[in-house]
Amino acid sequence: MKRRPRIIDCHAHLGQYRHFPIPLREPERMIAAMDRAGVEAACLSSLTALGADTRLGNTQLIAAAAAFPARLLGWAVPNPHRPAEIAAELERCFRSPWMRGIKLHPMFHAYPAEGANYTPVYEFAQARGLPILNHDWGAAGFLEKLARRYPQARFIQAHTGGWWNGRSEEPYLELARSQPNVYLDTAASIAYYGAFEKLVEAVGADKLLFGSDFPYLDLGYQLGRVLLSSIGEREKRKILGGNAAALFGLG
Repeated sequence: MKRRPRIIDCHAHLGQYRHFPIPLREPERMIAAMDRAGVEAACLSSLTALGADTRLGNTQLIAAAAAFPARLLGWAVPNPHRPAEIAAELERCFRSPWMRGIKLHPMFHAYPAEGANYTPVYEFAQARGLPILNHDWGAAGFLEKLARRYPQARFIQAHTGGWWNGRSEEPYLELARSQPNVYLDTAASIAYYGAFEKLVEAVGADKLLFGSDFPYLDLGYQLGRVLLSSIGEREKRKILGGNAAALFGLG
C-alpha cells in the first residue's frame, strides 16, 4: 500500500477462556501485539462476561479500556437469562466513554438468538443508534426482520471472512448487500484460497469490518488476508479501519 492504513479491529476479546490457554490475555500484552501489527484500536468483549459472570466481565473490560484509552474499546455483554437486568447493566456500561456497542453470543450463553429475552438489547441499541455484534444471528431471515424493525441499530454478523461460493453464509451476503444497517466482520479461523476476494465482490467493501478474533487468533494472519488480497487499496482502507471508524464514531 502507498501509505500506512488505519486499522481498527472490530472483533477481539479480553481475558481467559475455559477450553484452552490464551497467552496474550493481559491488556498490556495485547497492546504490545497491536503495536507490532500496527493496529490503532481493538473493540473487545470480555470472555468472563460471555461465560460465567456478565457484570464482572463488563467491569473488567471497562477498567482495561480506562487504562488504555482510545486503544481498547468495548462491547458490552448482556445476560439473556436475566432480561429484567439488561437495561440497567447496559446503562452502567455505557457510562464509560469507551463502550462502542453490544456483543451477543447465543452459543456461549446457551440461549437462542431468536429468544424474546434479547428484546431489551435491540430496544437499547435502537434508542442509541448502537451496533450489535453477534457470533451467530441464527437465520438470515430473522436478522432481516430485526434490521427492518430496528433501523437505527447496526447489526453485524461475525465470522464471515472465510466464506466461499456454496457455503451457508450466502444468505447473509445478500442481506448485507441489500440492508443498509447489516454488516459482516472478517474474522475467520479457516479461509479458502480466493474467498476474501469473492466476499468483497459479493458484498462490497462498504459493508465489511476487519475483525481478528484476537487473541484467540493471530493478528498478523488475519491482517495478511486483507493486506495481501487482490482488491484495491481504497477497498482495503475501508475494510481495515474506515468503516469501523464511521460505525464507532471515531475521528
